[in-house]
Amino acid sequence: TFTPGIVKIQFLSVDEKRLLAVGPHTISVHDLKPYVGWEQFQPRIVRSLSAYLKISQKLIVRRIGVRYVNRIEVKGETVNFNEYVNGLPERVKGLPKTLRNVFGRFEFAYPGEPEKLVVTCANAQCPAGHLAMILDIDLIDEFNEEPLTIDSESELPRLLDKITKLRDKERSIFEALITDKARELFDA
Repeated sequence: TFTPGIVKIQFLSVDEKRLLAVGPHTISVHDLKPYVGWEQFQPRIVRSLSAYLKISQKLIVRRIGVRYVNRIEVKGETVNFNEYVNGLPERVKGLPKTLRNVFGRFEFAYPGEPEKLVVTCANAQCPAGHLAMILDIDLIDEFNEEPLTIDSESELPRLLDKITKLRDKERSIFEALITDKARELFDA
């Protein structure tokens, strides 16, 4: 059955490149291309959490997620994405060399830590004469048994510290997944 309820509300910036989504027990802050960098993004997270805390009076955090959706676009009719992303399945001898579609989802657990890593690779639409792949890195920390409770703005740094640690870990994962050839594309 479908039961209507309160849905997430999205607030867009004037240029539609920044997004704040709010719903019951949920807040998410987004940056679309061009990404302005962590130094500018982090204060937006703090302002958003602070505003949410003022309205809700208390934050009960059960899940923190840091997710980066990266697009790797290359000119050409055929591309070996193994040259750009580490960890993709190698081509199998005896199969055709032209791979038309890619979709892979990999979930990793960190022993002794609550974090979960989800890496998804998939084709993306692009202009004729180009091929593109999405490299989606989602690092999640869940507090199901003992939620993190924030009662005042003075406690927000505890939450931000956890977010920053996830972001730093995500950056290391990103660097491990991409090759120098991909790095050239991102640094162009």
